[in-house]
Amino acid sequence: MVVCDISRICSRKYTQVLASLTGALIALSDGMQLGWSSPMVPRLLLPSSPVPIRKSEVVWIENAYLLGGLVGLWFTVYLSNKIGRKGAILVGGCQSLLAWTIMSLSRDSWVLMLGRFIAGIGADINYVTTPMYIAEITHQSRRGRLGCTVFVMMHIGTFLVYVIGPHIPIVTTSVIGAAVCVIQLLTFSVMPESPYYLIMKGHDKEAKDCLRILRDSANLEEEFDAMRDAVKEETTSPRRLRDLFQSKSNRKGLLLTVVLNILQDFTGCTVIVMNLHTILSEFSPVGAPVAIIGIVFSIVLVISCATAGYLMDVVGRRKLLIVSCFLTSINLFAIAAYLTVNITGIFTPHLEWVEYASLIIYAIVQQNGVGVIPNVIPAELFPTNVRAYGCTAGDASFIIGSALSIFLYHFIVKYVGMDVPFYMFAICSLFAGIFSIFVVPETTGKTLYEIQTMLNAGGSRRKRMYTSESKRKLNSNSPCESDVDN
Repeated sequence: MVVCDISRICSRKYTQVLASLTGALIALSDGMQLGWSSPMVPRLLLPSSPVPIRKSEVVWIENAYLLGGLVGLWFTVYLSNKIGRKGAILVGGCQSLLAWTIMSLSRDSWVLMLGRFIAGIGADINYVTTPMYIAEITHQSRRGRLGCTVFVMMHIGTFLVYVIGPHIPIVTTSVIGAAVCVIQLLTFSVMPESPYYLIMKGHDKEAKDCLRILRDSANLEEEFDAMRDAVKEETTSPRRLRDLFQSKSNRKGLLLTVVLNILQDFTGCTVIVMNLHTILSEFSPVGAPVAIIGIVFSIVLVISCATAGYLMDVVGRRKLLIVSCFLTSINLFAIAAYLTVNITGIFTPHLEWVEYASLIIYAIVQQNGVGVIPNVIPAELFPTNVRAYGCTAGDASFIIGSALSIFLYHFIVKYVGMDVPFYMFAICSLFAGIFSIFVVPETTGKTLYEIQTMLNAGGSRRKRMYTSESKRKLNSNSPCESDVDN
């Protein structure tokens, strides 16, 4: 295993940050793929398009990326457990590089779809494994902030494609995406592996070396011992898919993961990001600055996602999720009502600001909660032996929900009208808030093992005693690291 002692490059206070940033850098490429269809589809539909497509192919170009992610689920579980979190992330980066290369050479819609499909496979590995890697290398006091790094990078990628997409050749966009992949592969290849994974494989010496690089703590031995005990306790049973259903904590974690990821999709996030330019073009007055609004929208996504990481650790996951769901619902109702007014033909120019304001506020409230938290908490809800399965189940739910929401959106828009999908998304956001009130637990500030005991309330006395001891050990920090975290 090639590992650079990055503590020689920067202070150990920031090694967790550096490892998280380089690991999440590939999400910038994935964000470009996610937002790619919004500025590109209108250009591809033009007679002068270098890759001619039909309007009926748009839904398949969008969903090829998601369907690739569904296929990638099988690789994700195997790779993250077989070659490690770090190795799986690097494989995903290579697949993303291959996808951009194919797209840059495409002259046919089917080749374009193939590139998007392969990109989805690579993205699935990264969206599952990178949050897992970050959750396992970071201290619990930083886990929320650094856990959002993946999604901040993703939105930066969306912003990038919104900015350059309408103005440069389509092939140049692919070249830029490929360059991002190359940078990620070069920088992340020398980062440390997850200590949890190394302990799980019996490589205690390597795990301790990696933990030493990642921590600025005088109590390193105590933290390592507690981490090793936690992995031993969590991996007493073999890693099997059926283990997701054989304990109360796993079943509850699976329920929360699946439901929250599907509900997240039906708050309209994927549909809006993939179709923003089309939505604005069809229902805005002639000459409206669609490209500028798209850029502003993507900037707000980036800022909101970044602040969500801080707010999760300060306010708490559960509270933030509840508030976000209800505010998102209100904004979606406002967008739907505006579109209804437009469709009925009674549009008045002085109400034009409602659509723009609602979309920007939507980006703020959706990303500061329901747009991020369902992707972050699966890495916290499952024990080490089934964490890969649990995170993959969450990603599968997200992909299926995304594909379904896109199919429904295009079908309803074609046969009913563009306002109806937004009413549907608003109702789903309202339901997500109610679900969060009654079912979602608070995981902020808890170690990964404490969360397992909380979900498995009613566990044995031995587990409760162990959790108390683990909490004492894992919460032990040097004054230096405590200062940074606080």
